[in-house]
Amino acid sequence: METDFSKSFTNIQKIAIFNVLLSLLSQDDKMSRDKEIKQLIQILEILNFDIWSPIIQFQVHSSFQISDDIETLNSLTKNQKEWMIVSALSVVRAGGTIGHSKQNLINNLCESLGISNDELDKIIIKMVTLQKMKRESFKGGKSINNSGCLVVLMFLVVSLVSIFFIL
Repeated sequence: METDFSKSFTNIQKIAIFNVLLSLLSQDDKMSRDKEIKQLIQILEILNFDIWSPIIQFQVHSSFQISDDIETLNSLTKNQKEWMIVSALSVVRAGGTIGHSKQNLINNLCESLGISNDELDKIIIKMVTLQKMKRESFKGGKSINNSGCLVVLMFLVVSLVSIFFIL
Protein backbone atom coordinates (compact mmCIF):
# COMPACT_ATOMS: atom_id res chain seq x y z
CA MET A 1 0.00 0.00 0.00
CA GLU A 2 1.39 3.35 -1.05
CA THR A 3 1.77 5.77 1.88
CA ASP A 4 2.91 9.37 2.06
CA PHE A 5 6.17 8.06 3.45
CA SER A 6 6.77 5.62 0.60
CA LYS A 7 5.74 8.28 -1.92
CA SER A 8 8.45 10.58 -0.56
CA PHE A 9 11.08 8.34 -2.23
CA THR A 10 11.59 8.06 -5.98
CA ASN A 11 11.95 4.61 -7.57
CA ILE A 12 15.63 5.34 -8.16
CA GLN A 13 16.09 6.17 -4.46
CA LYS A 14 14.24 2.97 -3.47
CA ILE A 15 16.52 0.94 -5.75
CA ALA A 16 19.59 2.59 -4.21
CA ILE A 17 18.29 1.79 -0.71
CA PHE A 18 17.67 -1.81 -1.76
CA ASN A 19 21.15 -2.18 -3.28
CA VAL A 20 22.94 -0.68 -0.28
CA LEU A 21 20.95 -2.74 2.24
CA LEU A 22 21.51 -5.85 0.14
CA SER A 23 25.27 -5.21 0.31
CA LEU A 24 25.06 -5.37 4.13
CA LEU A 25 23.74 -8.95 4.26
CA SER A 26 25.89 -11.58 5.95
CA GLN A 27 27.95 -13.56 3.52
CA ASP A 28 29.23 -16.23 5.90
CA ASP A 29 26.30 -17.26 8.09
CA LYS A 30 23.14 -18.55 6.37
CA MET A 31 20.98 -18.33 9.51
CA SER A 32 21.98 -14.69 10.08
CA ARG A 33 21.51 -13.91 6.39
CA ASP A 34 17.98 -15.38 6.43
CA LYS A 35 17.03 -13.14 9.37
CA GLU A 36 18.57 -10.14 7.63
CA ILE A 37 16.65 -10.92 4.43
CA LYS A 38 13.37 -11.04 6.38
CA GLN A 39 14.17 -7.61 7.81
CA LEU A 40 15.06 -6.30 4.35
CA ILE A 41 11.73 -7.54 3.00
CA GLN A 42 9.89 -5.66 5.77
CA ILE A 43 11.75 -2.49 4.84
CA LEU A 44 10.88 -2.97 1.17
CA GLU A 45 7.23 -3.39 2.15
CA ILE A 46 7.33 -0.10 4.07
CA LEU A 47 8.71 1.55 0.93
CA ASN A 48 6.04 -0.16 -1.20
CA PHE A 49 8.92 -1.46 -3.29
CA ASP A 50 7.86 -4.31 -5.57
CA ILE A 51 11.10 -6.11 -6.30
CA TRP A 52 9.29 -8.35 -8.80
CA SER A 53 8.02 -5.49 -10.97
CA PRO A 54 9.56 -5.78 -14.48
CA ILE A 55 10.48 -2.09 -14.45
CA ILE A 56 12.19 -2.44 -11.07
CA GLN A 57 13.95 -5.63 -12.20
CA PHE A 58 15.36 -3.80 -15.20
CA GLN A 59 16.49 -0.84 -13.09
CA VAL A 60 18.04 -3.06 -10.40
CA HIS A 61 19.95 -5.09 -12.98
CA SER A 62 21.09 -1.98 -14.83
CA SER A 63 22.35 -0.34 -11.63
CA PHE A 64 26.05 0.38 -11.84
CA GLN A 65 27.93 0.39 -8.56
CA ILE A 66 27.32 1.04 -4.88
CA SER A 67 29.10 4.38 -5.35
CA ASP A 68 26.32 5.36 -7.79
CA ASP A 69 23.74 4.27 -5.21
CA ILE A 70 25.46 6.32 -2.49
CA GLU A 71 25.37 9.33 -4.80
CA THR A 72 21.62 8.76 -5.25
CA LEU A 73 21.16 8.39 -1.47
CA ASN A 74 22.82 11.77 -0.98
CA SER A 75 19.73 13.26 -2.66
CA LEU A 76 17.63 12.08 0.30
CA THR A 77 16.45 14.58 2.89
CA LYS A 78 18.08 14.51 6.33
CA ASN A 79 15.09 12.62 7.76
CA GLN A 80 15.18 10.08 4.94
CA LYS A 81 18.92 9.57 5.51
CA GLU A 82 18.26 8.95 9.21
CA TRP A 83 15.57 6.44 8.28
CA MET A 84 18.05 4.81 5.89
CA ILE A 85 20.58 4.43 8.72
CA VAL A 86 17.92 2.96 11.04
CA SER A 87 17.01 0.54 8.26
CA ALA A 88 20.65 -0.42 7.74
CA LEU A 89 21.12 -0.95 11.48
CA SER A 90 17.95 -3.04 11.68
CA VAL A 91 19.15 -5.26 8.82
CA VAL A 92 22.58 -5.91 10.33
CA ARG A 93 21.16 -6.33 13.85
CA ALA A 94 18.60 -8.86 12.60
CA GLY A 95 21.47 -11.29 12.10
CA GLY A 96 22.66 -10.95 15.69
CA THR A 97 25.44 -8.83 17.07
CA ILE A 98 27.08 -6.26 14.87
CA GLY A 99 30.66 -7.31 14.26
CA HIS A 100 33.61 -5.07 13.50
CA SER A 101 33.27 -5.38 9.72
CA LYS A 102 29.53 -4.54 9.80
CA GLN A 103 30.20 -1.59 12.10
CA ASN A 104 32.76 -0.33 9.61
CA LEU A 105 30.20 -0.66 6.80
CA ILE A 106 27.66 1.35 8.82
CA ASN A 107 30.28 3.99 9.69
CA ASN A 108 31.30 4.26 6.03
CA LEU A 109 27.65 4.57 4.99
CA CYS A 110 27.11 7.35 7.55
CA GLU A 111 30.24 9.14 6.40
CA SER A 112 29.15 8.84 2.76
CA LEU A 113 25.76 10.31 3.64
CA GLY A 114 27.27 13.16 5.65
CA ILE A 115 26.06 11.83 9.01
CA SER A 116 28.51 12.55 11.82
CA ASN A 117 29.28 10.22 14.74
CA ASP A 118 27.24 12.49 17.03
CA GLU A 119 24.26 12.28 14.67
CA LEU A 120 24.66 8.50 14.47
CA ASP A 121 24.63 8.33 18.27
CA LYS A 122 21.37 10.32 18.34
CA ILE A 123 19.83 8.03 15.73
CA ILE A 124 20.82 4.97 17.77
CA ILE A 125 19.34 6.52 20.94
CA LYS A 126 16.03 7.07 19.10
CA MET A 127 16.13 3.49 17.87
CA VAL A 128 16.87 2.06 21.34
CA THR A 129 14.10 4.19 22.87
CA LEU A 130 11.58 2.80 20.41
CA GLN A 131 12.78 -0.74 21.08
CA LYS A 132 12.31 -0.19 24.84
CA MET A 133 8.78 1.06 24.16
CA LYS A 134 8.13 -2.10 22.15
CA ARG A 135 9.47 -4.36 24.94
CA GLU A 136 7.40 -2.54 27.59
CA SER A 137 4.28 -2.99 25.49
CA PHE A 138 4.83 -6.78 25.60
CA LYS A 139 5.38 -6.96 29.40
CA GLY A 140 2.84 -8.56 31.65
CA GLY A 141 2.81 -11.96 29.95
CA LYS A 142 0.20 -10.94 27.45
CA SER A 143 0.01 -13.16 24.44
CA ILE A 144 0.01 -11.41 21.09
CA ASN A 145 -0.56 -13.05 17.73
CA ASN A 146 1.36 -12.36 14.51
CA SER A 147 -1.11 -9.76 13.30
CA GLY A 148 -0.75 -8.00 16.65
CA CYS A 149 3.03 -8.04 16.24
CA LEU A 150 2.66 -6.57 12.78
CA VAL A 151 0.43 -3.79 14.13
CA VAL A 152 2.97 -3.00 16.86
CA LEU A 153 5.83 -3.09 14.33
CA MET A 154 3.98 -0.75 11.98
CA PHE A 155 3.18 1.55 14.94
CA LEU A 156 6.87 1.68 15.81
CA VAL A 157 7.82 2.41 12.20
CA VAL A 158 5.19 5.14 11.91
CA SER A 159 6.36 6.57 15.25
CA LEU A 160 9.96 6.54 14.10
CA VAL A 161 9.04 8.24 10.83
CA SER A 162 6.96 10.81 12.74
CA ILE A 163 9.84 11.53 15.12
CA PHE A 164 12.17 12.11 12.18
CA PHE A 165 9.74 14.46 10.48
CA ILE A 166 9.09 16.39 13.71
CA LEU A 167 12.81 16.87 14.45
